[in-house]
Amino acid sequence: MNKIVALDSHIANLIAAGEVVERPLSVVKELVENAIDANATQITIQLKEAGLSLIRVEDNGDGMSPSDATLAFTRHATSKIKAASDLQSILTLGFRGEALPSIAAVSHLTLETSDGESATQVISVQGQISASKLALRPQGTIILVEKLFVNTPARLKFLKHPNAETQAVVQFVSRLALATPQVRFRVLVDDQEVLATSGSKDLAKTIAQVLGVPVAKDMVAIDTGAYDLTITGMVSTPVLSRSSRSHIYLSVNGRVIHDVGLAQAIKDAYGHRYPVDRYPVAVIAISIDPSFLDVNVSPTKLQVQFSNAYQLKTMLQEAIQAVIGSQVVIQEAIHPLTGEQTQLDWSMTDSRSESISEIVFPELAFLTQLQKSYLIAQGELGMYVIDQHAAAERVRYEEYLEVMKHPPTAFQQLMMPLQLSMSREELDALSHATTKMKSAIGFPFHLDAHHVVIEEIPTWFRQGLEIDYATALIQQALGGATAALIDDTARLLACKRSIKFNDNLNQAEAQSLIDQLANCFDPYHCPHGRPTIVRYSYDEFRRMFGR
Repeated sequence: MNKIVALDSHIANLIAAGEVVERPLSVVKELVENAIDANATQITIQLKEAGLSLIRVEDNGDGMSPSDATLAFTRHATSKIKAASDLQSILTLGFRGEALPSIAAVSHLTLETSDGESATQVISVQGQISASKLALRPQGTIILVEKLFVNTPARLKFLKHPNAETQAVVQFVSRLALATPQVRFRVLVDDQEVLATSGSKDLAKTIAQVLGVPVAKDMVAIDTGAYDLTITGMVSTPVLSRSSRSHIYLSVNGRVIHDVGLAQAIKDAYGHRYPVDRYPVAVIAISIDPSFLDVNVSPTKLQVQFSNAYQLKTMLQEAIQAVIGSQVVIQEAIHPLTGEQTQLDWSMTDSRSESISEIVFPELAFLTQLQKSYLIAQGELGMYVIDQHAAAERVRYEEYLEVMKHPPTAFQQLMMPLQLSMSREELDALSHATTKMKSAIGFPFHLDAHHVVIEEIPTWFRQGLEIDYATALIQQALGGATAALIDDTARLLACKRSIKFNDNLNQAEAQSLIDQLANCFDPYHCPHGRPTIVRYSYDEFRRMFGR
């Protein structure tokens, strides 16, 4: 007896549905993407009971002819792929031809569509077409999905709370709206509108409608390109941040994607303007020759692969750095010293900022030290509070960064050589590239059986920290002495022996630190991205006292 049998079409469709239709979001994603592929400029999505009782998607796209409307319920029937070579140049969002039959297999589905010449209604119950007839409607398509998972009740056990399922749909449509600002979206949940965009093609306006006006006000545009690759969008100024990378919105050729590598590249473009646990807001649209892109790597089509990923990340980072390079800010306190906000959140979205192109670091006069940790100063625009440790770190960091970018020319002979213990692996690496590494870190050394031996050091080494500095530089050389390693080493060294909290500073020391901070390239952030200075404006004081 044969063990292998061919599955009938109903079971095959159920299996396909299990891969394509995991939750209400899966249905909305497939139907809305098909609407965009059909050149729709207006799309309305309605949900009832988180989409389990009803999902309704209406568009004003191209629509389908009567014969196409019926054929669309057949697995692997698609208008977007004609030959195998087409898989190398996919510009549509959907292309597998599995969406409609997979959704129909686990629901009651009604399709009404018109191509502008004739209209058709097709009704499918659990994957079987029960009616197909002429209809009367304008060009476009309406799809009603009712009783989702009616014949696969086990699927219901794996769904999240209805609120979570609904929110997943709203979040996806929000991302798609940001990727396609030329399309007008409406989302209604149980007859209540929860999202609406204008379809005006204006990305800033769409950001305001989706993410809020305060966010849109703190975004700046980027636009760059080369050959078959262009990058456009908007990114936040350093004053605006979020606690996760979920507010980095990426799309490729109009397709919403998730790409941890690109999201991290965007975060890295800001350098140390953000702490490690804070992220920018970004809406990035990538347009690329589809031959450099593989969109067929996952059933959900949310992950893609780039053949030129390094070039893409580099271009993206350079574009961001070009627009935020001058966006260094003084954080301005909001409603200080009142019950409304007694603690200052440096990342609050309604904080106001000014770019360095508009202001220079204020001329400040030191007044007093608060709790041996904060320096209070006054300037023309208000009262300033300076975190003395963060300020000292910034000053030291820029000093070290500068000296480590150039090989030292002045050395000090040591009376007793420094001996740095190293592992056998590290000593082997040093012995195989001694000359190159000496050049990379800028001072001579030799090796014995267990140590790196250093007999002279650069004069910029701080007294008492010679071993710390030498160890950090040797480790930098072992890592290849890249710009990132130099930067990391400068940050590490900046923490050592810098002014700390609870260090008492006299008038001259405090004013000297303020003056040194003013001369920094970025005096507004410590090397870890935290603010060094906060301003309380005189206008704010006047408002508080009713003047």
